[in-house]
Amino acid sequence: MGGKGSKAKAVGSPANGPVNVLGQQYVLSERSALKMKQKFWSSWGNGDYQVKDLDDKVWFVCDQKFWDLNNERSLLDGNGEVVCTALEKLASVRSTWHIYQNGFRKATIAKKILSTKSWGEVYMVYVWDTPDTLDKFTKDSDTELDPYQPTLCVRTSFTGWGIEMFTLEAGKTEPTKDSVPWARTQETLSWRDVVLDAETYLLEVAPNVDIAFANMLTMIVAKDLD
Repeated sequence: MGGKGSKAKAVGSPANGPVNVLGQQYVLSERSALKMKQKFWSSWGNGDYQVKDLDDKVWFVCDQKFWDLNNERSLLDGNGEVVCTALEKLASVRSTWHIYQNGFRKATIAKKILSTKSWGEVYMVYVWDTPDTLDKFTKDSDTELDPYQPTLCVRTSFTGWGIEMFTLEAGKTEPTKDSVPWARTQETLSWRDVVLDAETYLLEVAPNVDIAFANMLTMIVAKDLD
């Protein structure tokens, strides 16, 4: 699935236990593969993506309101109920997003300014043990998150699988060469996508991983790289 010549590792169950951010109901006990496909006549400015399994069952809908003041992105379940919402931090020196569920902040994803490796971009993911309704980071600088330790990360690549998600080792802000991704995303192209200027992503998720959270991370990083 990684494409011809891809050197990406197969996804595996996350180190240090399950990844559960948005709810146990989204943590599956088996490997899953989902297609994130831009709906017909959606636009980059305000694009809806349907997320289906390989049997074409709709799991989620990704709603992107690009021209909203906070560049809001929402993830809805198959019944149209909001699972979570991501808001971009305004006037940020680096791409920073807060993910909210039922009004409480559950996680923050922040692009690392300098990566020590030769791959693409690295995004650090902070999961808040005590969710709150306030955004405590009122000043945006390259050091404001330093007192906190990211537990997860997203890494991009120029070849093979475009986006990979990892659990970080203690004290680390990037995956090591031995790290195994628990989810990965690849953009796929078809003649229909080219003609309609649409996008399709294939998301592979390991067992014991929050598939809703993996979809939201894909939604943020994929469009940040666009």
